Amino acid sequence: MLQLYIINYSLNINEVYNCGKIAIIGGGSWATAIAKIVVGHTHHIGWYMRRDDRIEDFKRMGHNPAYLMSARFNVEEIFFSSDINKIVQNYDTLVFVTPSPYLKNHLKKLKTRLSDKFIITAIKGIVPDENLVCSEYFHQVYDVPYENLACIGGPSHAEEVALERLSYLTIAKIVVGHTHHIGWYMRRDDRIEDFKRMGHNPAYLMSARFNVEEIFFSSDINKIVQNYDTLVFVTPSPYLKNHLKKLKTRLSDKFIITAIKGIVPDENLVCSEYFHQVYDVPYENLACIGGPSHAEEVALERLSYLTVGCSDTEKARAFANDCLASEFIKTKTSSDVIGIEYSSVLKNVYAIAAGICGGLKYGDNFQAVLMSNAVQEMHRFLTAVHPIDRSMYDSVYLGDLLVTGYSNFSRNRTFGTMIGKGYSVKSAQIEMEMIAEGYFGTKCMKEINRHMHVNMPILDAVYNILYERISPQLYTFLFNV
Repeated sequence: MLQLYIINYSLNINEVYNCGKIAIIGGGSWATAIAKIVVGHTHHIGWYMRRDDRIEDFKRMGHNPAYLMSARFNVEEIFFSSDINKIVQNYDTLVFVTPSPYLKNHLKKLKTRLSDKFIITAIKGIVPDENLVCSEYFHQVYDVPYENLACIGGPSHAEEVALERLSYLTIAKIVVGHTHHIGWYMRRDDRIEDFKRMGHNPAYLMSARFNVEEIFFSSDINKIVQNYDTLVFVTPSPYLKNHLKKLKTRLSDKFIITAIKGIVPDENLVCSEYFHQVYDVPYENLACIGGPSHAEEVALERLSYLTVGCSDTEKARAFANDCLASEFIKTKTSSDVIGIEYSSVLKNVYAIAAGICGGLKYGDNFQAVLMSNAVQEMHRFLTAVHPIDRSMYDSVYLGDLLVTGYSNFSRNRTFGTMIGKGYSVKSAQIEMEMIAEGYFGTKCMKEINRHMHVNMPILDAVYNILYERISPQLYTFLFNV
């Protein structure tokens, strides 16, 4: 009997906290949207804005004079001040919504301690020079204990919140479900120690909290492989070989599940083929997880559909039903492991193309044509590399392509948008501080297709822009859609 381990996220709604008097720190659009929500519940807020003229205009006009001007307020319910000390002294919960580059300048004026306040950050950025996310900055510099720190996560366009469009904002409590025990390999001991101390991943999805007593952490991959039967690989594809180089334990008798949306560089193999050819894992012990699957939405318990692919459909069904399925995760199974893996790579390439076109100010009409042609291009390649009967309309193919091409959560689309706006590849990578798998996938797919000879004009265009340094502004005809 296989033991299957996976993380299931569930929201804890049993903890109640009295926020006391609430104040907003910041005067932009997102600050205005949050203020609108909060004052609707409390009928009183404090609000720090640095400019007195903006405050006077706000009081006179009944709305923020610079942002979300359609959002109207009863100014009698707001105590405005350009003195951050007055706000901090008089309020218990402080919601910081300033741009991250300006946070330090605002706090430099502070003569009042923050350590006994409840600090909520809705700042979507890193504190410059310190290179810390905001919660870490408040903890390290202002001694705010972790139990007094929270953050607000989206999806959260301020404009939609102000228009009272249905939105989901989360301060989440996440627990391990299904198994109540997992092993977790992370390469950095400092990250593991921070995780144990803080109760959440210190670098990603920090609102997702865990009972660390239910997790066996190790930076030794051999310990994890020796002690666990099912291994879910979720590393960026360019780093997979480096992790596996440390391995002294055989993998051939393990059930290997890859959630890696990329190709192993140099080898130019999808991950299942790499594990089969290099580590002798039989095909019946190889599976993959396909999307659409934005990690942020899974963590928010937004309804998602995942496909588990495995040649042994019973193993796929067991993992899907027993370990993944929940009220917000719907699952299906497939035997098309190779097709799912290649489509996961290609959709990242096409998301970069969509981002480039977005950066060039191409409209929705063009994007629709691009996506339509992208799925046809994907179909041609999958048919050539693994000719089986499959429907490209299934969510694991078309659905994953669409969400990656259109969503603001998509790192690959974001990367492409920056390229379309004129960023160099290097500067875009530095700015993002995250791996855009499609960058590496583009090169790998180009090399693979040199042998396959499939007509792939969108892939060729993205490759030429990223690797041949052809300006997208000058050579947009390369998309040839």
